[in-house]
Amino acid sequence: MNEPAKTCPLGHECHRCLWLVTLRGQNPQTGEEVDRRECALTAIPLLLVENAQQGRQTAASVESFRNEMVRGNNAFLGMLQYRQNEEEMMAHQMRLPG
Repeated sequence: MNEPAKTCPLGHECHRCLWLVTLRGQNPQTGEEVDRRECALTAIPLLLVENAQQGRQTAASVESFRNEMVRGNNAFLGMLQYRQNEEEMMAHQMRLPG
């Protein structure tokens, strides 16, 4: 099988180029394992997809954490309100002639 010729957009020889990087991990689009060396410029689209996925995961985690904090804060405020109402009732009962 003939591989297409690699043409560097910077006019370098790929085996000596400082932009040659090693990519390891999973392809975010296919899930297949990746372990290869390629030009950093050609890797940008793949890295942008991965970055977008990580951003979405982070946003979902922050939203989940926020929802838990809201639930906890509401429960705490409910307990404070209950305690305040209890104290007001006790103070009112102490003022009643008996």
